[in-house]
Amino acid sequence: MRGFGAMLIVFYHALHLLSFGVRAGPGGDPTQFWIFTKNPAIALIEEGHTSVAMFMVLSGFVFSVAAYGREIDYFAYVKNRILRVYPLYATMLIIGLAAIPTAYSTAAMVQALFFQANYVGSLNVPPFSSMFWAVSVEFQFYLLFPFLHRFIERDGVRWVVGCIALFVVFRWLAASISTNPRDVTYWHLLGRLDQFLIGMLSARAFLRLENKPLPWGLITLAASAFMLAILIGFNQLGGYPVIAYWKLIWPTIEALGWALVLISYTIFAKRIPGFLSKPLAGLGTISYSIYLLHFTCLIVIPRWIPLPTTTSPNVMSQLYAIKFVLPVLLPLAALSYYALERPFLNMRVRYLREPVPPAALVPTTVPPAANDRATDLAG
Repeated sequence: MRGFGAMLIVFYHALHLLSFGVRAGPGGDPTQFWIFTKNPAIALIEEGHTSVAMFMVLSGFVFSVAAYGREIDYFAYVKNRILRVYPLYATMLIIGLAAIPTAYSTAAMVQALFFQANYVGSLNVPPFSSMFWAVSVEFQFYLLFPFLHRFIERDGVRWVVGCIALFVVFRWLAASISTNPRDVTYWHLLGRLDQFLIGMLSARAFLRLENKPLPWGLITLAASAFMLAILIGFNQLGGYPVIAYWKLIWPTIEALGWALVLISYTIFAKRIPGFLSKPLAGLGTISYSIYLLHFTCLIVIPRWIPLPTTTSPNVMSQLYAIKFVLPVLLPLAALSYYALERPFLNMRVRYLREPVPPAALVPTTVPPAANDRATDLAG
């Protein structure tokens, strides 16, 4: 799933940078070339920003599958999250500053280093920092996850439903002031928290369903068809460019679609032969490097290998990505993973622990003189 999401964002940005962006020219509006279609494959690439939502759902899912029924050591957990995302993130920041040193300011640098790149004022060194906003939203969720995990473990689905409803109202309040429901939901945790929470719920559904003898291949196809259908509907209603109040609930709908795909595919994937699953999983392994490096490759490579002009710009963008971008990006991402990411990943520590049963905290029979001391220990 990570590999699929990474490839989708590559082709999405190839379309928008190499076709729309080139035709719009400097200072132009690339969204004027937006494609409105009922073709599922084209709609998927045109609205490929949905891969961000998929990663948000996937994050909530993966953490919750691992942490289900367990307690989290918060500081060990945060240490692991920093080791996971920070080395490559900081490296891209350093490369960007070397390329554009005039962009530096202390305040902007501090904002970027503390994962606030999705807010105005953060250090902007494109294309090296172009994906920092999404990493920042992810990390903001990472800081909240142990608390959300505890609330869901204690209060269940009702708390999640209430939280999602509350945040929909909060988005409406923010959009009423900003008059931009699209940006309120797209760029901020305010619009993305639904997706993390639905990912966390989908993990619990997965754990209940994974051993059920159901036709998971067909269910995966049906879930994928449903996801494509809602993306086509989104596209027909105006797609990303349109600013409308119905977008206040789009993150929730989008997340539910990806949750269905994720649950069914994760169960079905166990039946996929290794010779097929291992290459797909290999893409997933280097997906973080693909995610942070692809924008740079899409900007730099055309400076050395000119874009063809003999075919449709939209088709050209996809073919160019296959023929010239991926052959550079994938080896570079693999090298980035093995030379930069993996050494830090090997430094991670255990952060999950089994909950201690209440009976184990206080002996069943305690001498009278020890009662106060036993109570203190239990506390």
